[in-house]
Amino acid sequence: LDELNHLVRTVAALYRPNAFHNFEHASHVTMAVVKLLSRVGQGVPSDPLIPFACVFSAMVHDVDHPGVPNHTLVHENAPLAQVYQSRSVAEQNSFDVAWNLFLESRFDHLRHAVCPP
Repeated sequence: LDELNHLVRTVAALYRPNAFHNFEHASHVTMAVVKLLSRVGQGVPSDPLIPFACVFSAMVHDVDHPGVPNHTLVHENAPLAQVYQSRSVAEQNSFDVAWNLFLESRFDHLRHAVCPP
């Protein structure tokens, strides 16, 4: 539980203070996904990875978002646009930031609880 708490706090800290793509927005999306999962509960497999993946995805979907549309990043030839070859720039970056965080050794117990080796 401590690792999960630490993961959420770390993700929150990685969100930039944008007008829309911020942690407040991510928390609303996360709560909506949790509510949806509770309503379709019988249809969700018992594998704990499924609900975790849904909630984790909602929480991190805009992490480290620069606050401007992808087309602006591409038009300005921003470093992120170069890294992701001008395709879904902010989204790919958010995924990479979140996934790399989740793979850090400080979250080993959490990761093994959700994704047993």
